[in-house]
Amino acid sequence: MYIKNLYYKNVGALKELSLKMPFNDNGLPKPVLIVGENGSGKSLLLSNIVDSFYQIAISAYQNALKQDDDNIGQQFFKTISPTQITIGEQYLCAYVEYEHESIPYGYLFKSGVKSFNTFKTETTFGINDNLSWDKENGNDKKANIPNDVAEKIFRNEIVCFFPPDRYEKPSWMGRKYHEALEFEQLQLKENFTGKLYNPVTASNIIDDHLKWLLDVIVDSRPDVIAQIVPQISDGKITQMNTTFSMNNVNQANLQLLGQARTNIESIMSTILGSTVEFALNYRNSKGSRFCLMDKQSKKVIVPSLDSLSTGQLALFNLFSTIIRYADNNDINKGIKIQDIKGIIAIDEVELHLHSKLQRDVLPRLIRRFPNVQFIVTSHSPLFALGMRQVFKDDGFEIFQMPNGEQITAERFSEFEKAFSYMTETQKFQDTVDKQVSQAVADAVGNALIITEGVSDWKHFKAAREKLKEIPENQDLFIDYDFYEYTETMGDKILLDLCRKRAKLPNNRPMIFIADNDVIDVKKEMSGTNGSNYKSWGNNVFSLVLPVPTHRQSTPNICVEHLYTDSEIKTEIEINGIIRRLYIGFEFKKNGTSSELDKTCENRRKCGENSISIIEGSEGERVTGISKDEETNFALSKMIFADKVLLREKPFDNFDFTNFIPIFKTIKEILECSNATEVAEDLK
Repeated sequence: MYIKNLYYKNVGALKELSLKMPFNDNGLPKPVLIVGENGSGKSLLLSNIVDSFYQIAISAYQNALKQDDDNIGQQFFKTISPTQITIGEQYLCAYVEYEHESIPYGYLFKSGVKSFNTFKTETTFGINDNLSWDKENGNDKKANIPNDVAEKIFRNEIVCFFPPDRYEKPSWMGRKYHEALEFEQLQLKENFTGKLYNPVTASNIIDDHLKWLLDVIVDSRPDVIAQIVPQISDGKITQMNTTFSMNNVNQANLQLLGQARTNIESIMSTILGSTVEFALNYRNSKGSRFCLMDKQSKKVIVPSLDSLSTGQLALFNLFSTIIRYADNNDINKGIKIQDIKGIIAIDEVELHLHSKLQRDVLPRLIRRFPNVQFIVTSHSPLFALGMRQVFKDDGFEIFQMPNGEQITAERFSEFEKAFSYMTETQKFQDTVDKQVSQAVADAVGNALIITEGVSDWKHFKAAREKLKEIPENQDLFIDYDFYEYTETMGDKILLDLCRKRAKLPNNRPMIFIADNDVIDVKKEMSGTNGSNYKSWGNNVFSLVLPVPTHRQSTPNICVEHLYTDSEIKTEIEINGIIRRLYIGFEFKKNGTSSELDKTCENRRKCGENSISIIEGSEGERVTGISKDEETNFALSKMIFADKVLLREKPFDNFDFTNFIPIFKTIKEILECSNATEVAEDLK
């Protein structure tokens, strides 16, 4: 049985929603992701799907619904209430169309004032008349699957809902169905024949899981007996040999019983990224009864299930529950993962999962069940990216609530870029953290100056060396080192590193210098109450570039703006091409300059009021308009800084006057820091 169509009208945020479920050419269901902001109707959509599960089940199983507190009546999973009707409308209706063995069936949920005939006329699909409601004004819900068909479905297929693990519950959910997930001790559960053994809602699953895991492992182990057989030669016993054999075990049955174990071990292997097998700890051992062994070396790699992370356990419990349900249906089938068939609905599928589990592991686990129709809600773009990587663009579908708009994979391309950038940034940030920590550990006494841009420290170093040559500046400088890194730092990484170092003891002062062009960074790293710097504690300080007089009208500056415009535009010939840095105001907003006969690729930096530095990096190139359309005339910031530091002509006579206020602040910080250290020593 699979869901073929969904139709919702005036169901809360779902004003009108019509979804056709996707299938591959071979008839297998594609996974469906339901995305959208909070309150857009994702859980509402699932609520009627799950309620339809129950309506189908109750036609064949008397225990499908929970008993009311009086143990007389049964409590509906989804209560019917006019409060769920979209504001301003008179009725709501939800329709779920199924197909089983090529025969269509349906579920209908209705509340409010609406006649069935009018509703049927307004819809574009056919609704069977046996789903009609009797009263125009009132509540009704039903499913038209016959009892024998429903029984066959639940005996041979998996129909299951995984609710979100949270304490809040939707207003429509019957109280008996909201159960907290808890780790409980092993309990025995009697298997009642003639009743639904696999609950539609998979809550509190650890209790059932532990017993089932134990049963699976025990059943897959043959009874081995040992026999001592004498070896006789010339009528004499020459040796006693021990032989082993299986007692009363049918090989075919053993293979069937062992299939469930193979299935769950493959699930755990996917989660852990290595081939593992389950083993039993001794019954008198402390902790979990189960451990995980490497299948090749037979060494224990996970001593107990408690040793797994919350996310790993969440994934294992979810997907092994699917296997357990299939195993419960018919243990004699020894069904393989790829043959399990059914419908799985999961609300907030990424709960408890780290980004790697969301992106890399969860999609691969879903792919292991090609005959299962997965309908899941998610807030995670990383999960969607992982699905795209595993299933490709046409192997799954994404529907955005509340309108059911089908989102193509291209809509997530920006997330892909963001994820790649985040990965590289985190990798670089970890490297910077280690390098800075090592720099702090290697030297005691001299302060460490950490600047924002990859070339900024070269400008500060060049300014210090040049200014020290002027007699009146002799008292301006105290010994300190620059963190001489060669990869991009960036304002956010600088700020984050500053925060981290402030939480740790540092055996020498650390001074972070940020550009003056990002409001949030400037606000957090600037001095307060008239101070030129900020003290973070633990020998950590920060300041932002002071705005020189000639930049007062354009105060959002980076280190190059401490020079004059003519110095910034200093030209140099490289490989026969005259190159230099450019400034945004040299180009019109469209990125062109008729005066220069050149165009800038990055138009966002252009315009008459822009002082943005335009360099020769990819995406900022300056090329010719009428000719030389491929030649890049823009100089890189790194080459510019190198030339200034080495005082190569014509970069040998730059004016570093605007750096003096920064060096004065550094001196002030270090003198204050030294005075504090002396005071601490005197204590």
